[in-house]
Amino acid sequence: MKIEQVEQVLEIAKTGSLSKAAKNLYLSQPSLSLSIKNLEQEFGSPIFERGTKGMSLTDFGTELVAVLQPLYNQISIIPQLFAVKKESDQMSFSMSNSHIKFAMNVFIELVNQFKINPSNYFCREALSGEILEDIASNRSDIGVLYIFNTTKSFMMKLFESKGVVYHKLLDDGYWIIIGPKNPLFHRNPHYVTLRDIEPYPLILYEEDYQSNLVTSFRNIPLKANTLIRVNNRASMTELVSSTDAVNIGARSHMPYQLTSFYPQLKAIELRDFHITQEIGWICRANYSPNEYARFFIDRITEITKESKTHPPLSKS
Repeated sequence: MKIEQVEQVLEIAKTGSLSKAAKNLYLSQPSLSLSIKNLEQEFGSPIFERGTKGMSLTDFGTELVAVLQPLYNQISIIPQLFAVKKESDQMSFSMSNSHIKFAMNVFIELVNQFKINPSNYFCREALSGEILEDIASNRSDIGVLYIFNTTKSFMMKLFESKGVVYHKLLDDGYWIIIGPKNPLFHRNPHYVTLRDIEPYPLILYEEDYQSNLVTSFRNIPLKANTLIRVNNRASMTELVSSTDAVNIGARSHMPYQLTSFYPQLKAIELRDFHITQEIGWICRANYSPNEYARFFIDRITEITKESKTHPPLSKS
């Protein structure tokens, strides 16, 4: 039985007419009739009953069509599946990012660098735990995240258990990010202490609120209703730009030094803060980066090396 004969049987069963089926299949009626007769001889059983009102399925024919129809439906979508496969073969890159602005800057560079190529991109901002799951589950190629000194040992064990490899980029202290409505913005201090920021509302990402960061403030007499919790960078940026609020642990001062994305914000070093952080990227242990991923990895490595030669931005 050939695929053409499958289509012929189904078309005759559908139309109930040899002549109509021949017309729809662009065949002559004698050719179609001969093909069906040959098929019936092959099976040793009639498929159709021929009558004055057309052709109807025999009991055998009914059973045969019940088997052939779903098979033919699957065969008929092969061209579509092949087209999807071609699309999936386009160059692609996916990143999960823990609110780290310079990683987003590099992602933008990547899109601009390869904009003439048919490409698929995915970018997701998430908490560190979610990023780990994105990488382990193959949802993202690269994850960029920060790690506290207080949890690093645990995180390294977690990476290993998930089949994920960690690549450190840089050590980064804590910085306050402030806007022009905060008096410290105009004083341009070289650094600030926890006491210096007590009078101002404090902005924390949700993950910070649930982590060791918030415990550092329990013994500081903050004013009532001065803790502002956010879950994305856009909210943090708008609040800092429009109020005298202070953000701590802003995922590196680098975007404020090395880019013009935040011309109205300043990063000032925060001293006497016992928690430190580092920034790095993760991938699956067996991950082989394509051209896009290699570009991204090279650029974030280059940028973090450059940051070590730039003084903190506190006077501009």
